Amino acid sequence: MAKSSKSGSDDRAAMTALSPFELKDELIKAAGGGAVEHPANLAMLNAGRGNPNFLATVPRHGFWQLGLFAMRESERSFAYMPEGVGGFPKREGLEERFEIFARENKGVPGIAFLTGAVSYVRDQLGLNAGEFLYELCEGILASNYPVPDRMLKLSEIIVGQYLRREMIGKHPFVGEFDIFAVEGGTAAMT
Repeated sequence: MAKSSKSGSDDRAAMTALSPFELKDELIKAAGGGAVEHPANLAMLNAGRGNPNFLATVPRHGFWQLGLFAMRESERSFAYMPEGVGGFPKREGLEERFEIFARENKGVPGIAFLTGAVSYVRDQLGLNAGEFLYELCEGILASNYPVPDRMLKLSEIIVGQYLRREMIGKHPFVGEFDIFAVEGGTAAMT
């Protein structure tokens, strides 16, 4: 049954009065889910909640491969110690050792993601790939507090470039973002 234009205007007015959470619920209902007689569409990816109903597996595989690489580096730096003791990764030659690790694990889920990230940082952003890898290794090993204490240095530059591209695009912008990364929704709101 077709709705009149007056009804459409009323619907829009009602929608603008909703909170973001209520609007999300209405959109889920409109997509065919949410009501008891119409269970939620299980194929719908819902990122509009505190805990999405899906995982991005490609970066997670990259995360675990980075962890394996960082552990290898940690154990390498204290090779003279008894088994089970590691140290900080060594900066010298880190990029070359990562390339060997990537070649040895070619085809393993997450490796292409990691090599793509290193390539992007080096080739597109012009940052030092070895320093980037060192920062990532220290971060994933939780072996050192970030310096500055607000965010890792190269990660801040990368996030700033992302924000610039997504929020500003090709529009003129003077200055840099001053980023203070926090963890979790509650921390972000404070």
